[in-house]
Amino acid sequence: LEDYVWQRSAGNPFYVEELVKTLNREGYLKTDGPSSIFKEPKKDLLPGGIEGVIREKYNGLSHDAKEFLNLLSVVGKGHVGLIKDILGFREGYVFGLIEEGIKSTLIREDIEGGWVEFRYGLARKIIYNTELSEIKRSHLHKKVAQWLEANSKTGNEEEIAYHYRLGDVKEKVIEYGEKAGDIAQKLYSDKNALHYYGWVEEEIRDRSAENPSLLKKYINILIK
Repeated sequence: LEDYVWQRSAGNPFYVEELVKTLNREGYLKTDGPSSIFKEPKKDLLPGGIEGVIREKYNGLSHDAKEFLNLLSVVGKGHVGLIKDILGFREGYVFGLIEEGIKSTLIREDIEGGWVEFRYGLARKIIYNTELSEIKRSHLHKKVAQWLEANSKTGNEEEIAYHYRLGDVKEKVIEYGEKAGDIAQKLYSDKNALHYYGWVEEEIRDRSAENPSLLKKYINILIK
């Protein structure tokens, strides 16, 4: 059993779990007390590989649950308030979508933290890259950034800058990228500071000559 599972999953936790469930459901794996009885299938039970399993689960969801997972693939960890406000759903309805996502085994919840996320990063990556057009990705990143800006306390500058950058809101990237860089610098994290200042530099480099305030900011970024 171990050799069969390893050869087909390469140890990927998501695929291991789905393969064992399928073997059990199809009758190829039966438990008998502390031991198990395994009969090797003659056919490939999961021919689409990991991506095929994830897409099959995603396609089995309702339209609104898919929209919820699309948003979750953008934000990473989604609080109920964010999901409700951005998608425009009632709170009770959002809880229903979360239940649907959990039953699909694509997401998990953190009751204490009050958020949900994909159980495996690979599922998030596949949905983000295959189910969202570039326009929709940009739109959702912008919406997430706006929500975080309106509802978060200080300390989320890095996340806000990240979403505004992927939402192509240049002025906000400049504002929050510099704030994130300053915070990183104060924490003696020069590598991270340079990373965020680099985002700002990208946005103001070509426009600094025509705008005196941007020119000053550009010079300050270069010497930080």
